Amino acid sequence: MKKIYITLLIGTSIFFLFGCKTAEKQISPYYNYETECLQNLYNGVQRLKVWSTGTNKRDAILNAKKRALNDFLFKGINKGNRDCSGIPFFVNQEDLRKKDSYMHYLFTKNRYKKCLHIVGEKYQSLQNRGNIRIELIVDIDAIKLKEILNKKKN
Repeated sequence: MKKIYITLLIGTSIFFLFGCKTAEKQISPYYNYETECLQNLYNGVQRLKVWSTGTNKRDAILNAKKRALNDFLFKGINKGNRDCSGIPFFVNQEDLRKKDSYMHYLFTKNRYKKCLHIVGEKYQSLQNRGNIRIELIVDIDAIKLKEILNKKKN
């Protein structure tokens, strides 16, 4: 009787150890991720992680760049590393009203390329929508960005 009890105990223990696996974490393609600060590098450069979608790889990358600059300039980056400032670049109401004008200025003639550099990227195809979701790691140089935007103001 004792042998049966011990065998049964060992069998159920093995079953619970190897039979029950935790479910793998899957990232939902429909979740809206916030832009995240990875680190404050040097001389006003912040490294951010930003997500976006597009109908193709090129659109997804462009949308991610726009989102990174929009969040950096107008919303502030509050998620991630605490070394980065969560304060938006523009805080007064007059500049916030000109948001579209600033974004248009940065993306015409590719002015944004002087202050935003892609460090890493990861793609995922969204099965149901036929879209691509992208995760970009970008460096934004706040000093160069300020110089570019000051030229617009003048």
